[in-house]
Amino acid sequence: MKWRVHLLTLVMIVPLLACASCDRGIGGSRNTEIQRDPSPDGRSVAQVTRVDSSGATDSDRYQIRLQYLKSKHSRPVLILEANRTTGLKVKWTDKNTLEVCYPKADITTFRNMYDYGEEGWNYSEWYWVEILLRRVPDIAQCTA
Repeated sequence: MKWRVHLLTLVMIVPLLACASCDRGIGGSRNTEIQRDPSPDGRSVAQVTRVDSSGATDSDRYQIRLQYLKSKHSRPVLILEANRTTGLKVKWTDKNTLEVCYPKADITTFRNMYDYGEEGWNYSEWYWVEILLRRVPDIAQCTA
């Protein structure tokens, strides 16, 4: 009887340990970082991720998140999500402007402004980024 309990425990624990290093999303999707681009002033970072749905009827989704780096309280914020595309690329045009370059895409989520401030900060101290979209015929025309 004890060997069955040990075997059952082993059967349940081994798959969890094997997937401990996996970066899985909801429904078993796999997240792959495509690009990570810090802002020119080093205060934030833009991250492009492909979410592999691994489904026959679903296309991969692409996400862009921004995170303010100069605070331990900041978390990545989703600013764009798209599917039915061959990819997305980001490029900082200055410290407060992020350009998103993409070919044809179904953009399902988009925020054109990102701002970050903490309690006690004056509004003039807040950090902000404007996000601009640039559609091109081919992803190869996007330069990072």
